Amino acid sequence: MTRALAGIFFEPINGLEPYWMWLIVPLAAAIAVVYKALKLADLNKLVYESARLTLVIVAFMAAAAVVLFAVVEAFTR
Repeated sequence: MTRALAGIFFEPINGLEPYWMWLIVPLAAAIAVVYKALKLADLNKLVYESARLTLVIVAFMAAAAVVLFAVVEAFTR
């Protein structure tokens, strides 16, 4: 039983390979909603502020991916 549960962490889920990068959007949205729900005094702005923070998180993750790709390309040539 323990070995089967450990396999979840060591083997990727089959079938998600083409789509794994898009999973950052719901992850960022969930983080943004929880963070903003805790920080905002007025929850009327929750949707707008969460959407804005989600876009910021995704944009910075994309920028980090581009920079890391450039670094790897520079050092592997």
